[in-house]
Amino acid sequence: MFSYINAVLLAIVSHKKRNGSNVNDIIEFINKYFQNNNIRENYLRFVIKKMTKNGELVEKNGLYKVGMLAGNKKLKHKIVKPKKQSNNAYEESKFPYGKPNIPGIPVLSAGDDAQAAFYIQIEELFTKVPLAFMHAKHFEDLFKQMYDKYGNEKYNLYALKFSWLSELSKLRNIRIAEKINIRLVKLGEINNKSYRYVVTSGNYSYLLAKSDNFTEARDLGINVDMYLNDTNDDEEVAGCTTDWCLDQTNENGKASDSISLLIDKDDRIWTVLIIRGFAPGIGNLAIAGGFLDKKLNGTTESYIQGAKREQKEELNGVKFSITAEKYTLDVKTITDWDFRPKFPGMTVGGVANVYNYRRC
Repeated sequence: MFSYINAVLLAIVSHKKRNGSNVNDIIEFINKYFQNNNIRENYLRFVIKKMTKNGELVEKNGLYKVGMLAGNKKLKHKIVKPKKQSNNAYEESKFPYGKPNIPGIPVLSAGDDAQAAFYIQIEELFTKVPLAFMHAKHFEDLFKQMYDKYGNEKYNLYALKFSWLSELSKLRNIRIAEKINIRLVKLGEINNKSYRYVVTSGNYSYLLAKSDNFTEARDLGINVDMYLNDTNDDEEVAGCTTDWCLDQTNENGKASDSISLLIDKDDRIWTVLIIRGFAPGIGNLAIAGGFLDKKLNGTTESYIQGAKREQKEELNGVKFSITAEKYTLDVKTITDWDFRPKFPGMTVGGVANVYNYRRC
């Protein structure tokens, strides 16, 4: 995926060729051309991380910055070496949601525009951690297929619970989309421009009032309130009204996601999720995935190809020690999937790889 990060890196390469590689000049360049606070902060962190040499950072004005790059001998700053973590601290930092009982389980690392990657038990998704977008719909699809194949009632129960999470995800997305539309009215007045608003399948207040407080979902042990919590909405709205999100197209966006499901030696079911670095879904846990890319011959990659590539990019090509049982997830066109005003809607496919270590 050619992302904002790619664009920024190309701009920095060009800037360095013309003006040298003084890190302060590069940071000034980013501040000048990327004025959205959330995006700029992510760029700075990403670029600083990429430019750090040998784990050494320089502290200046309360921020960590690289002290000197590529032959600039004039900058003199105190070098601050990061403290070495103990083995226990390192282990805990890599498995904040617990660790599957799988011998030799690989430590995950994030790539592309993902901030981090973790293993997490499926049960946590019903009680502690909401999913971004409509990713619950993919899990609902997967567990329905697994139930049809194996007849395991646990899979049927998971499919039911994820169907409720799908409804809650849609409701949250509609709420944020309505707030984005309010912002678009104001932006249109400022810019003397007309923007196409985000289309939703319903009205948030009406759907919430109609929900009967999601009694059945609560009875199933689902934490409904984590999807009704609106404390992150402002950050989402700001991130979804950037120039890229307002570069509107007339066709649906096409994306593909990749589920990795692991059944450990204790018969516990885990999945792999990333933390998203940009809105929409900024700071939320999500499946590895992204938009389908154009090939060199002008055709667009398939949903299976896109899911495989995104999994490799965002999870740095993690490999598991056994062969996966593969499932193709239904291609879904859902207006409320993604609340970027860029697209009139989203068409999303996906694949799921299930690794059963209990049978090993």
